[in-house]
Amino acid sequence: ETLGRIRARWNDTIVAEIDFRNGDDGANEDNGEIAFKTAASGTTTEVLRITDIGRVGIKDDTPSSALQIGPNGGTGTDTDNFILFGRRTTDTTETNMPFIGQCGITGENTANLGLGARSTSGSVRFYTGSASAFTAAQERMRIESGGDVGINTTDPATRLHVVDGNANILKIERTTAGNCVIEYANNTSLMYAGLSNGATGWGVKAASADIATNPLFFVERTTGDVGINTSNPAHNLDITSGSGDVDLRIFNPRAGTSEDALLRLEVGGTGSSDNGNCYIYFG
Repeated sequence: ETLGRIRARWNDTIVAEIDFRNGDDGANEDNGEIAFKTAASGTTTEVLRITDIGRVGIKDDTPSSALQIGPNGGTGTDTDNFILFGRRTTDTTETNMPFIGQCGITGENTANLGLGARSTSGSVRFYTGSASAFTAAQERMRIESGGDVGINTTDPATRLHVVDGNANILKIERTTAGNCVIEYANNTSLMYAGLSNGATGWGVKAASADIATNPLFFVERTTGDVGINTSNPAHNLDITSGSGDVDLRIFNPRAGTSEDALLRLEVGGTGSSDNGNCYIYFG
């Protein structure tokens, strides 16, 4: 119910209103709200509401937070559920402003959040620190206009560019003891590389993410032994056939040169008892 009202007229047509309304405490009748209305073509429509507890709703007469922007009651579609920020200092017109709000700015009904810089050279930047201004706070991450993401760099050169002074720059962790891999793919095929089940080693595989089962290449974590087609190498280099023969080739493609193709077996050391033997064993 409207308890009081202020109206503005233009040429005897109501073009704006401020309504003072009762609240919902019917027992004590001691709370109230304020509704602001404007007219686009002679009929006023509520555009802003201030509730009895100080919440503000823009295009919402029942805001559920300190400030809520959106269609009345949270239903329907609306192209204005976002906030634009400021005029760019190099422009004389307000175009392509940075924004934050509901992703449905093109009319779709969605609960997603959009954050963007809409100019062709704009970027989205994230800051931390105790400084009261962006100029003094520390920039930690940015998304460039072309989509490149930089962490601790203001000039990312790739889709993801991470800069740090520590050796451990990036950590990928699985919450169980299973394989933890990265998938590498193009429009033709894909391969996997990563830590095997139980953290026994690091391997590469083409068929699946199960690095622990018949990987193409594997390095055992504790011994450093290398396995080809096996995740359980028993020697410094262990080559197992995936199918068919086992083939090890040493090839020098530079025909007519003095450069050899060698398979060298050596036992090294400086002590007088270093008398180990070198074998090529055929079992």
